[in-house]
Amino acid sequence: MYFHKCLLIPFCVLLGITVTVQAQTQKIEDINVEENIATFHSSPFVQGKKPSDLIVKKDILKLRSATLGNALSNQPGIHSNAYGGGASRPVIRAQEGVRIKILNNNMDVIDASVISPDHVVAADTLLSSQVEILRGTPTLLYASASPAGVINVIDNSVPTEVPTKGYEGEAIVRYNTNNHEKVGTIGTTFALGKNIALRFEGLKRHAENYKVPSMKINGADTTTMPDTYNKSQVASLGLSYISEKAMLGVAYRDRRDKYGIPGHNHEFDTCAEHFMTWEKYWLGPYPHLMEDEDVIGFPHFDRCRRVHFHDGVLHEPGKPVNFENYSSGPWIDMHTKKWDVRGELKNPFAGIEKINLSYTYSNYFHDEKDPGVQNELTKNFDELINYGHPTANFSHKGHNARLEFHHKPVDGLKGVFGMQYQTLDSIAQVPYLPTDQLNAWLSGVNLSKADPRHLLPPHKLKQISFFGLEQLRVGNVLLSAGFRYERQHIDIDYNEEILKRHKEAFKHTKPVAFEHKDPDYSAYEEHALSMSLGMIWDINDYLSLAGTISHNERLPSPMELYFHGKHLATHTFEHGNKNLKPEESNNFELGFSFYSDHWEANLSAYMNNFENYIFNEDIASDETLYMRRFAQSKARIFGLEGSISYRFNDNHKLTVMGDVVNGKLSGFSDFIGAKIFGPEYECYDEEWDEWTTCWDLLGINKVERPDRKPPRLPPARLGLRWESKFNNGWAFSVDYMHVFDQNKISISTLADRSHRDDISTPEDEGLVKYEVRELPTKGYDLLGVGVQYEKKFGDKTLTVDLRGDNLLNQNVRIHNSALPYVSQMGRNFSLNLGLRF
Repeated sequence: MYFHKCLLIPFCVLLGITVTVQAQTQKIEDINVEENIATFHSSPFVQGKKPSDLIVKKDILKLRSATLGNALSNQPGIHSNAYGGGASRPVIRAQEGVRIKILNNNMDVIDASVISPDHVVAADTLLSSQVEILRGTPTLLYASASPAGVINVIDNSVPTEVPTKGYEGEAIVRYNTNNHEKVGTIGTTFALGKNIALRFEGLKRHAENYKVPSMKINGADTTTMPDTYNKSQVASLGLSYISEKAMLGVAYRDRRDKYGIPGHNHEFDTCAEHFMTWEKYWLGPYPHLMEDEDVIGFPHFDRCRRVHFHDGVLHEPGKPVNFENYSSGPWIDMHTKKWDVRGELKNPFAGIEKINLSYTYSNYFHDEKDPGVQNELTKNFDELINYGHPTANFSHKGHNARLEFHHKPVDGLKGVFGMQYQTLDSIAQVPYLPTDQLNAWLSGVNLSKADPRHLLPPHKLKQISFFGLEQLRVGNVLLSAGFRYERQHIDIDYNEEILKRHKEAFKHTKPVAFEHKDPDYSAYEEHALSMSLGMIWDINDYLSLAGTISHNERLPSPMELYFHGKHLATHTFEHGNKNLKPEESNNFELGFSFYSDHWEANLSAYMNNFENYIFNEDIASDETLYMRRFAQSKARIFGLEGSISYRFNDNHKLTVMGDVVNGKLSGFSDFIGAKIFGPEYECYDEEWDEWTTCWDLLGINKVERPDRKPPRLPPARLGLRWESKFNNGWAFSVDYMHVFDQNKISISTLADRSHRDDISTPEDEGLVKYEVRELPTKGYDLLGVGVQYEKKFGDKTLTVDLRGDNLLNQNVRIHNSALPYVSQMGRNFSLNLGLRF
């Protein structure tokens, strides 16, 4: 709280100047100091780019992965939560998921990627013009939960300029040798008169299962990673009116993806869990309403050790959970329909330089399809009962509207303020498969009247946000201050008829259940306030220092609050926690930049101190199968990242880069059991004047919970890059990256509480300590070589790129992945042809 108040005082002083600005009516000239950087769309200011802010341009993105996390994973401080060949999401400074806001043209990407890493980010790097990574105070324009960074995928789906020659565009085709990936993209803008621009974009991608150096599946050697194929197609059409005074545009995008879910084993299909009691009538239809008291003393798995593999053989108990390639595994079918509206009005009235309006509507849906199970009656492997039927489906329909006001500068003070409103209707459910229906029919049960099964109950999220950002130059120091206030409302659509039916059933079978008070069915309401101060000190023409201090508050997501059930894609049983509190963090970053004729350096150090840090705690494990529940603790995350370059001349440059991050979770409450008594003996009771049996109290049975590492902490990295340019459009590059072993694993210390009330003597069992350990990963070396050629033909430019990646054919397993035991792509060569016109 003291930190919060200290931050509030200078923030209010700077923000108060903004109020004065709005009272000014006279015209004041804006003085812009041009910086030698690319246009940074994420920030409203020309000045203020920090050492940790990054722009990844199209000429780099077109050579990288089609999925966002892998496309950015070679940048300092950014790793990838890779998931086969179909999806990857960025991990920045050990933060991921809802803590990393992903934008598309400054607007939230509405998809299911924050729920699980197997869900693809619905933004296309291969169609983008650049991807921006924004850190520090300006992140509060878009999110209160992202001090580690905001990622903004910039594209031209809504055209903002009318081509001067009547048309412009770019077409790219690419082929990879490893997984025989074939990609084609095109983006073209046409001028329809002086003020109207029409934009078309399209993407088609097809990739087979990728190859790895070596692996064993069910004891057999193979070099093919099953279920890593991908098929994607995207089409977009945009139309804009553009004048000197205003701009208004609209775009529609349709995206379809089909990709495999790697690492699957049919043992998981039959696995069940014993996690909670069912002694309350509302827990049957709505298990997310559970309390801590409803969790059993020793959560564990059941029925995971006798089941057929894809080879059609029943394996005996004790067979390790693994994955196999005897037939295709489960897959995801995804479809997104999206509308975007963007508008800008310049100098609408006194004191305001421009107004920006943005609106997005997205209809996202995906099925997780079943690969089928063998018909035990026929023993015919080709007869797959459940093949192609969804085992789970996720639906998200959302509206997001944003309004920004950029006020005119006064004596060097610039600023923007605005509001954002979003709604999101979501549901994740488990349909009944044909085998469920068959078994129900044989038992005389009508599934049409059965309760729906939800991973996430149907709910509607509403969030309104107010934000502001100010920038002031004082001599050679650039100051910035920002705030963001969010209010969140989550309303779950409870079925009163189902609750009534369960209540009536419990009256006859479990009357003890009515000793419990009914749960609170009201909507979740909470708010968060985040504030930040930033400073960039230009010490001289070559050297600058940048610092940021912030207090951030984050509201729990519906996934963290309400998810309950088997998660096929991540081999987990996951459980939300409806009692989670808002997460708070105090964050510090110090950056250093140096530019000269030969040297270029960007270094950043950071530390994040969390209260009520939300993480997915391991409760139980069996080989690669985990049981998890969202929990909270204190946390500290700190790290260092950067790059140093030496330019020998205009054509040759050597760069050294690296990053390291560490941290710990702390403040766990010990598990407290029963009192511990010594052996019984006879003693004299003076009050009752008789001999009786006595015990001496020896202590309290408890299990201490020590500090631990955060889950899936990214390993340290150190790399080199050589870049050369030659005459006649030729260029050459070599990249080497060493990724270190990661033995800093998260260890959950827990207690078997199933006998906690039985203890009477030191020999009794009482609380039994047990640990759930994360898997360590070995390091690896990545070597890549690229050759580029560029040739101009009038107003057209042809580019040819030939690149080799993982040339050492290393077995790459990513520690911060949800599937760290799944190897990534081995040696690969790619050919990329592009034409700009």
